[in-house]
Amino acid sequence: MKPTHFFITTRAPKDASDPGEVELGYYLVEGDEVALCDVDGAGLRGENSRRKLKAGEDARRVASSLLRARVSRKSNNFHRKIEYEDWRI
Repeated sequence: MKPTHFFITTRAPKDASDPGEVELGYYLVEGDEVALCDVDGAGLRGENSRRKLKAGEDARRVASSLLRARVSRKSNNFHRKIEYEDWRI
């Protein structure tokens, strides 16, 4: 089975020179379970890598939720660019 690719927005754009940030992910639906995987279909390990689908749930939405939880855990934005206001006197 071929993995389905998707992306989530992790930081919205601020202006024309700042495109924002996205995180690319892949998932497979295995029976009644959504599993995050790599581009080749190998399952990811660890927390937030798979979840059972509830009745009527969309697999892409569940995969997005799983990826967002994984990204927020690994990222603390310590090395992010700091935006300063323009202070003119």
